[in-house]
Amino acid sequence: NGVLIIGNYQDERVEPSVFDGNEPYFATAGAARSGSTDNYFIAASNSPGGFEVNYNFAIGYFPIADGWICGGAYNSTNGGPITEFVGDPMITLTNFFDPDEPLYEYAFVDFGTGVFEIRYKDLDMRRDGVLLACGGKNEDNFTQVHVNAFGNGRLNNHDNGSNGNTSEQDPTAFVFVPAGTEGVTMGRITGTAQTIWGQGDYDVEMVGQPATNGTFRLTIEDEGPTTGTLIVSPYTEFSGATIDNPVFVVPDGDGWLITSRDIAGMGLQDLGSAHCAFHFAFFPDDVNIVPGTPPRDYLAKMNDVVSARFEVIEIAPDNGNGDCKVTKVFGSDNLDVVGENRADYAVKWLDARAKAYIDYSLDEADGVWIGNPTEFVRDNTPTGGSVGWATLGWDNGEAHTHAAIPTGGENNVNFAVAIIPAGSGFQQRADVQVTSGPTQAVPLDLYTADEGVMIAMNWDNNINYVVARPNSNEYIIEAYDGATGVPVTDWDYGYAWFPYDTANLVAGQINEFGNVINGTDNFTVGSSVDSVYGFPVTTIAIPGVDAATDGILAVVSNNHATPMSWEAGPGGVFEVAGFDPLTQNAGQVDFSFVYIPYDSDLTGRPRFDFDSDQDVDGDDFGILFDCMAGPNDSTPPVGCDPENFDRADSDNDEDVDLVDAAFFMAALPLQ
Repeated sequence: NGVLIIGNYQDERVEPSVFDGNEPYFATAGAARSGSTDNYFIAASNSPGGFEVNYNFAIGYFPIADGWICGGAYNSTNGGPITEFVGDPMITLTNFFDPDEPLYEYAFVDFGTGVFEIRYKDLDMRRDGVLLACGGKNEDNFTQVHVNAFGNGRLNNHDNGSNGNTSEQDPTAFVFVPAGTEGVTMGRITGTAQTIWGQGDYDVEMVGQPATNGTFRLTIEDEGPTTGTLIVSPYTEFSGATIDNPVFVVPDGDGWLITSRDIAGMGLQDLGSAHCAFHFAFFPDDVNIVPGTPPRDYLAKMNDVVSARFEVIEIAPDNGNGDCKVTKVFGSDNLDVVGENRADYAVKWLDARAKAYIDYSLDEADGVWIGNPTEFVRDNTPTGGSVGWATLGWDNGEAHTHAAIPTGGENNVNFAVAIIPAGSGFQQRADVQVTSGPTQAVPLDLYTADEGVMIAMNWDNNINYVVARPNSNEYIIEAYDGATGVPVTDWDYGYAWFPYDTANLVAGQINEFGNVINGTDNFTVGSSVDSVYGFPVTTIAIPGVDAATDGILAVVSNNHATPMSWEAGPGGVFEVAGFDPLTQNAGQVDFSFVYIPYDSDLTGRPRFDFDSDQDVDGDDFGILFDCMAGPNDSTPPVGCDPENFDRADSDNDEDVDLVDAAFFMAALPLQ
C-alpha cells in the first residue's frame, strides 16, 4: 500500500550493552518487509561493522493511493535481479541488462549492479523536488540518492561496511517529494552548505569551517525537532568524496546537526565544494501532507540570456571548504553560486548545476558561458595569496580564475558571467578542443566579421586565455598562456556570436585608441586612466545603465594577445583594459564587447527571418522579393523595410538581387 523511508536520527552512540565499555558507534538502517505480514521493521546495522545495534531513526510512510511517486524494489534471490516493484502504478520495472527488455518513459530500471534509475516523463528531479531513499532489506545496506544530468533519479545501494565506490544488488525503497507539496520544507545541499534547489524558509550553514568540514546545521523558520520529522538522505556523485558516505542527524536546540562521514573510520568527510552532500525533507506534525504538482516555471526561461556578478573574498589561500566566500552581488535570480573553492566557482542555472558538472561530456548541453574578471588587479597578499591581473576560463560547470603573472597559479578574483542558452538562437559552440596549433578559424553563418561581435573564452581549468580576430566572414581564435603570453597548441575554447541586427543589443568593436570600429549605435566610448594604477583604459557609456550595478560586459581582445578585464568606473561607465603577460603592462587594446543585462531580452535571429517569427520560410522569401523589386541602388523599394533591406543584402553590395536570393536559398535548408 505504500513505502516506508528511514532516515538516521543520531550521530555517534555509546551503549555498553553493544560495545564493551564506552566505545562510540554509528549505524544505518533500511525498511524491511516482515515476511508475508503487513508489517515493516527497521533493520539497524553498525557501520562499518555490519552487526545489529540499537539506534535512533526518523521514519516516513508514503501511501501509493495518495499519489506519491514512490516504490519498493525487491529481488527473490540474494544479489539477483529485481523481480518485484511495489509503488506508483505508472512505473514499470525493467531489467536494463536484458537487451530484449524495452525501455519505458515511466520506469524503475534495474542495471543489475546495485544501481537503479527512476525515469518519470516530464519530471526533472534536479528542479522539481527531492529524492529520498533507504535500503529495503534486513541487511547492512544503506541507499544513496543521485540525480543525473537528464533529471532522472538514481539509487546506489551501498554496503554498510564497504569502502569506495561499491554497490550491492539488493532491495531498496524511494520516494520523490515534488515541489509544490504544501507544508514540506526541503532542499538539495552542497558540500559548502549552499542550496542547489529548495522549498521553504530554511538556513544551512557549515559548522567548524574551515578547520573542520563535514558538519552542517539546519534551521527551519517556525519549526524544529519538536514540531515534525526530518528525513535526510545521503547523496553520491559516483566519484570524489561522496562515493561511500552515510549521513547522520542530531536534534540541536531549534535545529539539527547533519554530519557526512567517510565509511572508512567514520570520520567527518570534507566534501567537494559543489558536490551535492544530501537531500532533506521536513514534514510537520499534524498536517495532512499530500504530494503537490511542480510548477515547472523554469521551462519558460530555458532560452533566456541571463548574467550575474560575483564577489570573491579570500579567507585563506588554500583549496579547502571555507577558505573563500563567493557572493552574488548583482544578477538574475536564475543564476547563483553553489560551490566555493579557491579559483573554482560552481554556478547554478535555474536551480540546477550545469549538466557538465554531472557529466563532463555535456559541456555544450546547456549553452555557452562567457565572462571576465571584474577587477584589474587583485591583491590577496594580506591573506597569503598572490597579486596581479587574472584570467577567467570556464569548464565543467565552473568558472576558473588564475593569476596572469610569471608564477601563475589559481587566484581568487571577482568575476561576472552570462549564459547564452543553447536554445537562445545565437551561433555558439562550447568546449571546442584544439590540438593542432595556436589558432582556429570559426566561420560565420551568413554574416561578415564586421556585422557583429564574437565573444570567445578559454574553456579549461588553466591559465590560458583566447583572442578573437575578425577576418572577413570568419574569426580567428588564438590561445595564449596567461603566465607567459606565449601561444599554446593544445587548448579548448567556447564562443557566442552576436550580430548587430539583434534587437536591443549593445555591442561593438573598439580600437586601441578608444574609437568605435563598428557596432550598434546605443553607446559611446572614450579614454581615461585607472584611478589606482594609472594605466590607460577605454570607457564605455550606455544610456540608462550604471556600470556599478546594472548588467555585465563580456569582453575579448581582437588584435592584441591580452586577457581582458573590466571594472565599474566613475560616472556609471565601464572601464576596459587588457594586460600583456610578456611585458607585465596593462592598457588600452583592440577589443570586442557585448553588454548583457541581468535578465535580458536578447534573442538570436536567423539572418533571413525578416518577419521575426524565429523561422525562415516562404513568408520570408516574399519579403526578400519585395526588397528586390526596386531600383538598382541602395534605396529600399516601396514596401521594403530598411532593416530587412540591410539583412537581405548578404553580399553587402548595397543592392538586393539574385545573388542575395541565392544566399537565401542556400540558407533555407539549414533553418
